[in-house]
Amino acid sequence: LKKAGCEEEAQKTYEMFLDAKNNGRGIHPFTKTFTLPKEYFQCDVDCICKSEDAFATLAIDESILPDAESPAIDPFADLRRLGITIHFFDNNGNPHIKDDYDRDHNKNLGFGQSYIIKTITAIMISLRELINSGQFSFDGISKYLANTWLSDPRQSVNAQLRESKESWLDIITPPLRLLCNEIIKDVVSQHQYKADYVCAIDSLTMKLEGCIREICRRRSIPTVTEDKHNEILLEKLLDKLGEECNLDGSLLLTPCTHKLLMTVLTKQGYNLRNNIAHGFTNLSDYNLQNAIMVLHSLLKISAIKV
Repeated sequence: LKKAGCEEEAQKTYEMFLDAKNNGRGIHPFTKTFTLPKEYFQCDVDCICKSEDAFATLAIDESILPDAESPAIDPFADLRRLGITIHFFDNNGNPHIKDDYDRDHNKNLGFGQSYIIKTITAIMISLRELINSGQFSFDGISKYLANTWLSDPRQSVNAQLRESKESWLDIITPPLRLLCNEIIKDVVSQHQYKADYVCAIDSLTMKLEGCIREICRRRSIPTVTEDKHNEILLEKLLDKLGEECNLDGSLLLTPCTHKLLMTVLTKQGYNLRNNIAHGFTNLSDYNLQNAIMVLHSLLKISAIKV
Protein backbone atom coordinates (compact mmCIF):
# COMPACT_ATOMS: atom_id res chain seq x y z
CA LEU A 1 0.00 0.00 0.00
CA LYS A 2 2.87 2.37 0.76
CA LYS A 3 4.42 1.69 -2.63
CA ALA A 4 1.06 2.56 -4.23
CA GLY A 5 1.06 5.89 -2.38
CA CYS A 6 -1.65 4.92 0.11
CA GLU A 7 0.08 5.97 3.33
CA GLU A 8 -3.16 6.29 5.34
CA GLU A 9 -4.43 2.85 4.27
CA ALA A 10 -1.01 1.31 4.99
CA GLN A 11 -1.04 2.71 8.54
CA LYS A 12 -4.63 1.57 9.08
CA THR A 13 -3.76 -1.93 7.90
CA TYR A 14 -0.73 -2.11 10.20
CA GLU A 15 -2.82 -1.03 13.20
CA MET A 16 -5.43 -3.68 12.36
CA PHE A 17 -2.67 -6.28 12.09
CA LEU A 18 -1.27 -5.38 15.52
CA ASP A 19 -4.75 -5.55 17.04
CA ALA A 20 -5.36 -8.98 15.50
CA LYS A 21 -1.97 -10.29 16.61
CA ASN A 22 -2.07 -8.98 20.16
CA ASN A 23 -5.75 -9.26 21.00
CA GLY A 24 -7.08 -11.97 18.67
CA ARG A 25 -9.99 -9.83 17.53
CA GLY A 26 -9.67 -10.54 13.83
CA ILE A 27 -9.31 -8.16 10.91
CA HIS A 28 -12.14 -6.12 9.42
CA PRO A 29 -11.93 -5.80 5.60
CA PHE A 30 -11.87 -2.50 3.77
CA THR A 31 -11.68 -1.67 0.08
CA LYS A 32 -9.24 0.57 -1.77
CA THR A 33 -9.63 1.22 -5.50
CA PHE A 34 -6.58 1.64 -7.73
CA THR A 35 -6.60 2.99 -11.28
CA LEU A 36 -4.58 1.08 -13.87
CA PRO A 37 -3.50 2.86 -17.07
CA LYS A 38 -5.71 2.08 -20.07
CA GLU A 39 -2.62 1.13 -22.07
CA TYR A 40 -2.33 -2.00 -19.93
CA PHE A 41 -5.52 -3.38 -21.51
CA GLN A 42 -5.42 -1.77 -24.96
CA CYS A 43 -3.82 -4.70 -26.79
CA ASP A 44 -6.49 -7.13 -25.56
CA VAL A 45 -9.29 -4.60 -26.14
CA ASP A 46 -8.13 -4.13 -29.73
CA CYS A 47 -7.92 -7.89 -30.20
CA ILE A 48 -11.57 -8.22 -29.16
CA CYS A 49 -13.09 -5.12 -30.77
CA LYS A 50 -11.23 -5.25 -34.09
CA SER A 51 -11.83 -8.94 -34.73
CA GLU A 52 -14.28 -10.08 -37.40
CA ASP A 53 -16.22 -12.06 -34.79
CA ALA A 54 -15.82 -11.01 -31.15
CA PHE A 55 -17.47 -14.18 -29.86
CA ALA A 56 -15.08 -16.38 -31.85
CA THR A 57 -12.16 -14.38 -30.46
CA LEU A 58 -13.36 -14.84 -26.89
CA ALA A 59 -13.90 -18.55 -27.50
CA ILE A 60 -10.66 -19.37 -29.30
CA ASP A 61 -8.00 -16.68 -28.91
CA GLU A 62 -5.65 -17.60 -26.04
CA SER A 63 -3.64 -14.38 -26.25
CA ILE A 64 -6.22 -12.54 -24.15
CA LEU A 65 -5.77 -15.03 -21.29
CA PRO A 66 -3.05 -14.81 -18.63
CA ASP A 67 -0.14 -17.24 -18.62
CA ALA A 68 -1.26 -20.72 -17.54
CA GLU A 69 1.86 -20.88 -15.38
CA SER A 70 0.83 -17.91 -13.24
CA PRO A 71 2.50 -18.45 -9.85
CA ALA A 72 0.44 -19.86 -7.00
CA ILE A 73 -0.46 -17.40 -4.24
CA ASP A 74 -0.63 -18.34 -0.56
CA PRO A 75 -2.94 -15.72 1.00
CA PHE A 76 -2.05 -16.86 4.53
CA ALA A 77 1.75 -17.04 4.28
CA ASP A 78 2.37 -13.72 6.06
CA LEU A 79 -0.03 -14.58 8.86
CA ARG A 80 1.72 -17.88 9.51
CA ARG A 81 5.14 -16.24 9.30
CA LEU A 82 4.11 -13.74 11.96
CA GLY A 83 2.80 -16.43 14.29
CA ILE A 84 -0.93 -15.78 13.89
CA THR A 85 -3.01 -18.93 14.36
CA ILE A 86 -5.52 -19.61 11.59
CA HIS A 87 -8.69 -21.69 11.93
CA PHE A 88 -10.70 -22.77 8.87
CA PHE A 89 -14.48 -23.17 8.73
CA ASP A 90 -16.67 -23.89 5.71
CA ASN A 91 -19.82 -21.95 4.85
CA ASN A 92 -21.85 -24.21 7.13
CA GLY A 93 -19.63 -23.45 10.11
CA ASN A 94 -17.87 -26.84 10.09
CA PRO A 95 -14.17 -26.79 11.09
CA HIS A 96 -11.57 -28.01 8.58
CA ILE A 97 -7.98 -29.15 8.95
CA LYS A 98 -5.64 -26.47 7.65
CA ASP A 99 -3.56 -28.87 5.53
CA ASP A 100 -6.70 -30.09 3.78
CA TYR A 101 -7.67 -26.51 3.03
CA ASP A 102 -4.21 -25.70 1.68
CA ARG A 103 -4.26 -28.78 -0.54
CA ASP A 104 -7.72 -28.22 -1.98
CA HIS A 105 -8.19 -24.47 -2.20
CA ASN A 106 -6.74 -21.48 -4.01
CA LYS A 107 -4.35 -23.47 -6.22
CA ASN A 108 -5.29 -21.19 -9.10
CA LEU A 109 -5.61 -17.96 -7.14
CA GLY A 110 -2.67 -16.40 -9.00
CA PHE A 111 -4.20 -17.25 -12.38
CA GLY A 112 -7.63 -16.14 -11.17
CA GLN A 113 -6.44 -12.70 -10.12
CA SER A 114 -4.56 -12.26 -13.40
CA TYR A 115 -7.65 -13.44 -15.30
CA ILE A 116 -9.82 -10.79 -13.65
CA ILE A 117 -7.29 -8.01 -14.19
CA LYS A 118 -6.19 -8.91 -17.73
CA THR A 119 -9.09 -10.69 -19.44
CA ILE A 120 -12.33 -9.76 -17.69
CA THR A 121 -11.37 -6.09 -17.45
CA ALA A 122 -10.51 -6.02 -21.18
CA ILE A 123 -13.89 -7.59 -22.01
CA MET A 124 -15.69 -5.08 -19.79
CA ILE A 125 -13.89 -2.17 -21.49
CA SER A 126 -14.77 -3.64 -24.90
CA LEU A 127 -18.47 -4.12 -24.20
CA ARG A 128 -19.69 -0.58 -24.91
CA GLU A 129 -18.03 -0.50 -28.34
CA LEU A 130 -19.27 -4.02 -29.14
CA ILE A 131 -22.82 -3.12 -28.11
CA ASN A 132 -22.82 0.17 -30.06
CA SER A 133 -21.54 -1.60 -33.19
CA GLY A 134 -24.14 -4.35 -32.84
CA GLN A 135 -21.51 -7.07 -32.33
CA PHE A 136 -22.67 -7.93 -28.82
CA SER A 137 -26.24 -9.17 -28.66
CA PHE A 138 -28.16 -12.29 -27.77
CA ASP A 139 -28.86 -12.92 -31.46
CA GLY A 140 -25.16 -12.62 -32.23
CA ILE A 141 -23.97 -15.08 -29.60
CA SER A 142 -26.85 -17.44 -30.37
CA LYS A 143 -25.87 -17.45 -34.05
CA TYR A 144 -22.25 -18.17 -33.11
CA LEU A 145 -23.16 -21.03 -30.76
CA ALA A 146 -25.46 -22.53 -33.41
CA ASN A 147 -22.30 -23.44 -35.33
CA THR A 148 -20.69 -25.25 -32.39
CA TRP A 149 -21.22 -28.68 -30.87
CA LEU A 150 -23.71 -27.14 -28.42
CA SER A 151 -26.32 -27.20 -31.21
CA ASP A 152 -25.92 -30.99 -31.70
CA PRO A 153 -28.52 -33.32 -30.16
CA ARG A 154 -27.66 -34.19 -26.57
CA GLN A 155 -26.60 -37.73 -25.74
CA SER A 156 -29.35 -39.87 -24.28
CA VAL A 157 -29.12 -40.12 -20.50
CA ASN A 158 -32.84 -40.66 -19.84
CA ALA A 159 -35.99 -41.81 -21.60
CA GLN A 160 -37.06 -38.25 -22.48
CA LEU A 161 -33.79 -37.47 -24.26
CA ARG A 162 -33.95 -40.72 -26.22
CA GLU A 163 -37.16 -39.45 -27.76
CA SER A 164 -35.97 -35.87 -28.26
CA LYS A 165 -33.59 -34.00 -30.57
CA GLU A 166 -32.99 -31.20 -28.09
CA SER A 167 -29.53 -29.67 -27.84
CA TRP A 168 -27.64 -27.90 -25.09
CA LEU A 169 -28.23 -24.68 -26.97
CA ASP A 170 -31.99 -25.23 -26.59
CA ILE A 171 -31.75 -25.44 -22.82
CA ILE A 172 -29.13 -22.68 -22.52
CA THR A 173 -31.09 -20.18 -24.64
CA PRO A 174 -33.50 -18.78 -21.98
CA PRO A 175 -30.87 -17.88 -19.33
CA LEU A 176 -28.43 -16.78 -22.04
CA ARG A 177 -30.99 -14.35 -23.48
CA LEU A 178 -31.64 -12.97 -20.00
CA LEU A 179 -27.91 -12.62 -19.25
CA CYS A 180 -27.14 -10.81 -22.51
CA ASN A 181 -30.06 -8.43 -22.11
CA GLU A 182 -29.07 -7.57 -18.54
CA ILE A 183 -25.45 -7.00 -19.55
CA ILE A 184 -26.51 -4.66 -22.37
CA LYS A 185 -28.82 -2.61 -20.11
CA ASP A 186 -26.16 -2.47 -17.40
CA VAL A 187 -23.43 -1.24 -19.76
CA VAL A 188 -25.56 1.16 -21.85
CA SER A 189 -26.89 2.85 -18.70
CA GLN A 190 -23.31 3.21 -17.42
CA HIS A 191 -24.32 1.01 -14.50
CA GLN A 192 -27.24 3.23 -13.47
CA TYR A 193 -29.61 0.37 -14.31
CA LYS A 194 -29.84 -2.14 -11.44
CA ALA A 195 -29.09 -5.32 -13.35
CA ASP A 196 -30.58 -8.57 -12.04
CA TYR A 197 -28.14 -11.37 -12.86
CA VAL A 198 -29.34 -13.88 -10.26
CA CYS A 199 -31.44 -16.26 -12.37
CA ALA A 200 -29.18 -16.05 -15.43
CA ILE A 201 -25.91 -16.71 -13.57
CA ASP A 202 -27.41 -19.49 -11.44
CA SER A 203 -28.95 -21.29 -14.40
CA LEU A 204 -26.03 -20.93 -16.82
CA THR A 205 -23.42 -21.97 -14.25
CA MET A 206 -25.19 -25.27 -13.63
CA LYS A 207 -25.59 -25.77 -17.39
CA LEU A 208 -21.81 -25.38 -17.75
CA GLU A 209 -21.34 -28.45 -15.59
CA GLY A 210 -23.90 -30.32 -17.69
CA CYS A 211 -21.97 -29.41 -20.86
CA ILE A 212 -18.70 -30.60 -19.32
CA ARG A 213 -20.30 -33.91 -18.35
CA GLU A 214 -21.66 -34.23 -21.90
CA ILE A 215 -18.14 -33.81 -23.29
CA CYS A 216 -16.92 -36.52 -20.90
CA ARG A 217 -19.64 -38.92 -22.04
CA ARG A 218 -18.77 -38.28 -25.70
CA ARG A 219 -15.14 -39.00 -24.83
CA SER A 220 -16.11 -42.18 -22.95
CA ILE A 221 -14.91 -40.70 -19.65
CA PRO A 222 -17.03 -42.08 -16.76
CA THR A 223 -19.01 -39.44 -14.91
CA VAL A 224 -20.05 -41.70 -12.02
CA THR A 225 -18.07 -43.76 -9.53
CA GLU A 226 -17.78 -47.54 -9.88
CA ASP A 227 -20.75 -48.18 -7.60
CA LYS A 228 -22.88 -46.08 -10.04
CA HIS A 229 -24.46 -44.11 -7.19
CA ASN A 230 -22.26 -41.03 -6.95
CA GLU A 231 -21.20 -38.60 -9.63
CA ILE A 232 -17.51 -37.79 -9.97
CA LEU A 233 -16.61 -34.31 -8.76
CA LEU A 234 -16.46 -31.64 -11.45
CA GLU A 235 -12.78 -30.82 -10.88
CA LYS A 236 -11.82 -34.47 -11.35
CA LEU A 237 -13.70 -34.51 -14.65
CA LEU A 238 -11.92 -31.34 -15.73
CA ASP A 239 -8.58 -32.92 -14.84
CA LYS A 240 -9.45 -35.96 -16.95
CA LEU A 241 -10.42 -33.72 -19.87
CA GLY A 242 -7.16 -31.85 -19.39
CA GLU A 243 -5.31 -35.12 -20.10
CA GLU A 244 -7.34 -35.96 -23.22
CA CYS A 245 -5.82 -35.53 -26.68
CA ASN A 246 -7.31 -34.93 -30.11
CA LEU A 247 -6.55 -37.23 -33.05
CA ASP A 248 -3.69 -34.97 -34.12
CA GLY A 249 -2.07 -35.33 -30.70
CA SER A 250 -2.98 -31.84 -29.46
CA LEU A 251 -4.57 -31.46 -26.04
CA LEU A 252 -8.36 -31.35 -25.93
CA LEU A 253 -8.15 -28.48 -23.44
CA THR A 254 -5.29 -26.05 -23.72
CA PRO A 255 -3.54 -25.42 -20.37
CA CYS A 256 -5.10 -21.93 -20.24
CA THR A 257 -8.64 -23.17 -20.93
CA HIS A 258 -8.25 -25.97 -18.38
CA LYS A 259 -7.02 -23.54 -15.74
CA LEU A 260 -9.74 -21.00 -16.60
CA LEU A 261 -12.55 -23.52 -16.08
CA MET A 262 -10.96 -24.85 -12.88
CA THR A 263 -10.58 -21.28 -11.61
CA VAL A 264 -14.12 -20.15 -12.35
CA LEU A 265 -16.02 -23.30 -11.38
CA THR A 266 -14.09 -25.18 -8.65
CA LYS A 267 -12.65 -24.62 -5.18
CA GLN A 268 -9.21 -24.21 -6.73
CA GLY A 269 -10.44 -20.74 -7.65
CA TYR A 270 -13.75 -18.88 -7.29
CA ASN A 271 -15.82 -22.06 -6.78
CA LEU A 272 -18.83 -20.56 -8.53
CA ARG A 273 -20.54 -23.88 -9.27
CA ASN A 274 -20.42 -25.14 -5.66
CA ASN A 275 -21.35 -21.79 -4.11
CA ILE A 276 -24.43 -21.52 -6.33
CA ALA A 277 -25.47 -25.17 -5.95
CA HIS A 278 -25.33 -24.97 -2.14
CA GLY A 279 -26.73 -21.47 -1.68
CA PHE A 280 -23.50 -19.85 -0.48
CA THR A 281 -23.77 -16.80 -2.76
CA ASN A 282 -24.79 -13.28 -1.76
CA LEU A 283 -26.54 -10.68 -3.89
CA SER A 284 -23.19 -8.94 -4.30
CA ASP A 285 -21.89 -12.03 -6.16
CA TYR A 286 -24.38 -11.41 -8.98
CA ASN A 287 -22.49 -8.67 -10.75
CA LEU A 288 -21.20 -7.80 -14.22
CA GLN A 289 -17.80 -9.37 -13.53
CA ASN A 290 -19.25 -12.77 -12.70
CA ALA A 291 -21.77 -12.51 -15.53
CA ILE A 292 -18.89 -12.07 -17.99
CA MET A 293 -16.92 -14.92 -16.37
CA VAL A 294 -19.85 -17.30 -16.88
CA LEU A 295 -20.39 -16.11 -20.45
CA HIS A 296 -16.69 -16.44 -21.28
CA SER A 297 -16.60 -19.95 -19.77
CA LEU A 298 -19.55 -20.94 -21.96
CA LEU A 299 -17.74 -19.69 -25.06
CA LYS A 300 -14.56 -21.59 -24.12
CA ILE A 301 -16.58 -24.78 -23.61
CA SER A 302 -18.30 -24.29 -26.97
CA ALA A 303 -14.88 -24.30 -28.69
CA ILE A 304 -13.85 -27.71 -27.32
CA LYS A 305 -13.58 -30.32 -30.07
CA VAL A 306 -15.89 -33.11 -29.02
